[in-house]
Amino acid sequence: MWNQKVSLSLSLSLSLSLSLSPAGALSI
Repeated sequence: MWNQKVSLSLSLSLSLSLSLSPAGALSI
C-alpha cells in the first residue's frame, strides 16, 4: 500500500515541477 502512495506522490511532484518549471524538470 505504501508503494502505491510513494508512486502517487512521486508522479504528483513530478507533474508539479513540470508545470512550474519545464527547464528544471528537463535537467532531472
